[in-house]
Amino acid sequence: MSDAAVATKPQDWVPKGDLQTPISAEKLLLELPRETQFITGSEAAREAIRRSNVDIAISYPITPQSETMQQAGYLYDEGYIKEYYRGEEEIGVMSAVSGASRAGARTLTATSGPGLMRGMEAISSWPGARITPLL
Repeated sequence: MSDAAVATKPQDWVPKGDLQTPISAEKLLLELPRETQFITGSEAAREAIRRSNVDIAISYPITPQSETMQQAGYLYDEGYIKEYYRGEEEIGVMSAVSGASRAGARTLTATSGPGLMRGMEAISSWPGARITPLL
């Protein structure tokens, strides 16, 4: 890999507004300073959501995913997610996810096993429509 594709100064790998400079895996894993952190699964999901450039998060509070979508709500407050919608029930949420994805938005939702089963009617159309929401 050429040196031009790799960030060479520490400030090159720090996010700059909405833009991030891509770096090689070798530099990320072997050269940059690392810090050990102990975080919950919801905090890990929050970091993944922050890096995913989500347009809209759609949720219905159901245990155990309520904390994950609470973290997404914090990201909405911080400006990382453009829209946040709380659905009225599981099939409504999955239908809203389907509609937002079909409209071209990068869409996020989280659910539990029973919530997934209740929303299956809307989810079954996703493969045929070739939409890829974050679930």
